[in-house]
Amino acid sequence: MTNIQSENQEIYSEALKALNSRKFDEVHTLIKNLFDLTPNDPTVLRYYGAACLLTSRNEDSEKCLSQIEELDIQIGLPILDFWAQLLANNLIYDKAAYLYSLFVQNDPENGHARVTYAKFLIHSKQFDKATEQLKLAMSSSPHIPSVWELDAEISLIQGNKDRAQKSALKALELNSLSYLSFQIIVSITKADPKIISTLNIEGFVKGAEDSQTPPMIRAQLNLTLGLLFEHQEDYEYAFKHYEIANNLLNGLYGSMAFTYNPKEIEEYNETLKELFGKRLLEKPLSGKTPRPIFILGMPRSGTTLVEQILGAHSKVEARGEISTLPNFANQMCSYAILDGVNDTQEKAKAKYKDLRDSYLEGTSKTPYFIDKTMTNFFHLGLIKDIFPDAIFLHIKRNKMATCFSNFVQPLSHYYVYATSLKSIKHFYARYIEMIKFWKDNLDHEIYELDYQKLVENPEDEIKNLLAHCDLGFEEACLRPEEAENPVLTLSAPALIEPINPSALTRWEHFRPYLTELT
Repeated sequence: MTNIQSENQEIYSEALKALNSRKFDEVHTLIKNLFDLTPNDPTVLRYYGAACLLTSRNEDSEKCLSQIEELDIQIGLPILDFWAQLLANNLIYDKAAYLYSLFVQNDPENGHARVTYAKFLIHSKQFDKATEQLKLAMSSSPHIPSVWELDAEISLIQGNKDRAQKSALKALELNSLSYLSFQIIVSITKADPKIISTLNIEGFVKGAEDSQTPPMIRAQLNLTLGLLFEHQEDYEYAFKHYEIANNLLNGLYGSMAFTYNPKEIEEYNETLKELFGKRLLEKPLSGKTPRPIFILGMPRSGTTLVEQILGAHSKVEARGEISTLPNFANQMCSYAILDGVNDTQEKAKAKYKDLRDSYLEGTSKTPYFIDKTMTNFFHLGLIKDIFPDAIFLHIKRNKMATCFSNFVQPLSHYYVYATSLKSIKHFYARYIEMIKFWKDNLDHEIYELDYQKLVENPEDEIKNLLAHCDLGFEEACLRPEEAENPVLTLSAPALIEPINPSALTRWEHFRPYLTELT
């Protein structure tokens, strides 16, 4: 290996670390000179294009897409996939869907690609197009398990449990370790013995124990076995599987350089307080915008249910999770370490108008829209500066119920804290700390909605919620299970049922195993 090759390899390694840490401007800086010199180099293009797409450098992004067209298809398509998966991991689903539209144009018989494209379309609220892609995939590639897995997911979202079950069973015929189908069947049947007796449970157990099974599949199989035994009221065995699953995920995420560092989280909180603890703008940004509703709370605290309730209103668009503001906050925190708080605040103010415009891309003409990004509670100072009329809704749920739910339904690698009871406890404390800080310093009302009260007395709580948001009452908000907003989430089986309090005390069955949370 020449010195130049060795130096480039070090740059690629640094770029990958920066991507994993969401320091996208840093990736752009690292790779730009290499791209100017060798724009046709696939590795350079891979990282530079990712940086441009993630930082909305649209002109440069177009250049990178043009370069893809000049590459051999066997080289270009994996780069498109890399970009799209990165965008999706950062909740930028519309761009991910666009890239996969190019992918399937170049490889129309690829059923796996159509399934991935359909998933991105669902997340970007293009449900009809997603259904069309699924039909094409079923026609061209009925032998691919993921086709039937996705049909089961979409059927579940639509409330068609019978079709979801049939498609999940079809996927299991094609792949006996289809953990997603196993999850769907256990969830929607609540481990009905008649249905479960038809499944190869012994095969799932062997797959979950086999070290040759890929770690992610082993983890998901253990999670579903945990749910199965929980429904069978064998709580000790259920917790054992939940624990094994999280240990596997923790190791897998660690191998990807994603670890939970309590000190880094604490330092991040303090930097956010310094940067955005007071208003930076003397007067609001000009221009009329839809009124945003920011849903705050820990993951698994009921935020998706509240989004579905409000999203059922005729004046509200549910936009799901939007990464624009968290990514900007992360970028400013990185600058603050290098340039100091004061200089970074000036830099932030100068970017606010473009940031707001970028954030609002894709909003409909409804008077309100919802952002339920899981890390909203970190960034309320920034949000208040850009949207002074924003509505903040804080969903409170019992600490033990919330933390337990995080443990048994882990999130993506960006939320690695959820793989350990100890780190869940630490992260929960930081969440409470930030909510208290904003309440004390923000001079902006934060509406408190108690999850238990919501599910026990939904009509009154929903009416109060709508009144707070200056929204007139609509009956549809009482029936979020009938909402048309698709939700690809582990909450989906619960969201197609009427609001009920069944999950409130679930954690109590596991009380002996949760001492680390107290």
